[in-house]
Amino acid sequence: MTALHSNARIAVIGAGAMGAGIAQVAAQAGHPVLLFDNRPGAAAQAIDGVDRQLGKRVEKGKLSSEARPRCQDSCRLIGFTQTEPRGRKEPCNAALLC
Repeated sequence: MTALHSNARIAVIGAGAMGAGIAQVAAQAGHPVLLFDNRPGAAAQAIDGVDRQLGKRVEKGKLSSEARPRCQDSCRLIGFTQTEPRGRKEPCNAALLC
């Protein structure tokens, strides 16, 4: 098994604690991340949580302040709506169900 290329897009399905953590780790590794959840507002809440965790890592010196915006920009929300019951279809290289 080989590692994913650094620009491989990762889809994380489920924005609970585990999904948010996986999204954070993938973003810190430089991957574009698509975060899905069927509960309204859950993906946005997870992104906010990831941002707080990144801030704590910067404060502790475990993440550079220059890397934080790059990580934040890597995570995108893809939600489910009544008009798009299956969400937008975007290609990804790996999908994780959390």
